[in-house]
Amino acid sequence: MFVVLLVIDPTSHELGSPANPVRFTTSNQTQLKESQRNWIKYRDSECRYQQVNYAIMVSEADCKEALTRQRIGLLSQQLGWLKKVGQKDEAGTAVDCKQEIGAKAANILVNQCKDISPATNPPCNASNSCDLIRDEIKRGCSMVGDKKPAYCQ
Repeated sequence: MFVVLLVIDPTSHELGSPANPVRFTTSNQTQLKESQRNWIKYRDSECRYQQVNYAIMVSEADCKEALTRQRIGLLSQQLGWLKKVGQKDEAGTAVDCKQEIGAKAANILVNQCKDISPATNPPCNASNSCDLIRDEIKRGCSMVGDKKPAYCQ
């Protein structure tokens, strides 16, 4: 059994494309729901803390909005990875990076990805497609600022 999840675009507050939904197994849906429940508890607790200690600087509503936007960004990023992996699986042409460019070159990409990715669980694995790994490297390089590693140039 699969569950379909549509991504919310934080800039427009509209549902993402129904033509390209992300599908979850029932167990993954349960994990996502549990994660969201725990995140909401964290968000509410963090905003209460900020309201008590920094009441002049932040309202509870502003705090919740800011943290929710961060969460939407993270979920959108993770769902993007799942969509890419799912598209490869559905096409039946899933080629991992090791097969595509060889183990040595794939390991270099994986190490660069792990080094530059700000994600807590990045797709930096040689069993993923090289395109997925390169996309994460590009994303990380765009966030570094002035002191970029040579491979970001």
